[in-house]
Amino acid sequence: MDIFKDKKILIVDDNEKTIQLIGDYLRSNGDFITSVAKNGREAIDRAEKNRPDLIIMDINMPIMDGLQVCDKLKSKESLKNVPVIFITAQDSIEDKVKALDGKGNDFITKPFYEEELILRLKLHLTYEESRRKMITYFEELNLLLQNTNRPIFCINEKGIILSPMSKESEKLLGINCEGQSIIKTLYKDLDSKKLEETIALIESISNIKKDDWEKIQGKFPTKISYKDKNENSLILDILYNPIWAFDDSILKIQLILN
Repeated sequence: MDIFKDKKILIVDDNEKTIQLIGDYLRSNGDFITSVAKNGREAIDRAEKNRPDLIIMDINMPIMDGLQVCDKLKSKESLKNVPVIFITAQDSIEDKVKALDGKGNDFITKPFYEEELILRLKLHLTYEESRRKMITYFEELNLLLQNTNRPIFCINEKGIILSPMSKESEKLLGINCEGQSIIKTLYKDLDSKKLEETIALIESISNIKKDDWEKIQGKFPTKISYKDKNENSLILDILYNPIWAFDDSILKIQLILN
């Protein structure tokens, strides 16, 4: 599926030739839906009425410059995550810093090339799509945790148990285990050799990439003898489900216990 199909791009510039050029580039590189604003006030009005997926905006405009427009857009809850790519005629470090410091996501210096514009545009659209999917995933995960009758929880890249966790996890590990190390909770009954190996794995989590996960996941304890908070002896099977960040590093690891 083409994730760029029908993405809405708002072009904000007071120069008709620049608008035409960007429009031509977009038409040549995908099924984008474009709209145009020729000043800052018009840009805010259009963005509020029909939320764009990305904004390409000149910094230097009459009435309200691009930095002021961006600041107003980012202050609105519905628009704060819309990527803004600034276009600037200046190539100085000061102007580049000004563009990024003005809450923009990226900038392109005039004259710009078609390939550069499209590459940067697709990069930010992909990032935003991934961010939205991640939010949806966590919303679904939280719903699952609220309704499941299985022990499920997540740890971060340092092995710290995160909130929220399922009620069954609280029954098993105790209600005060959030914020504690998994080494001192779930893994507390491991024999010394396995515990030492597991500590080394936990310490390496931040360096694990997607390509490495398949050969590394089997090194984590998958079946352990465990005493719950009531000192009942249990045998637990553990399934590890990594949640990946945008750079393919591990953001969290979800643990599902049987």
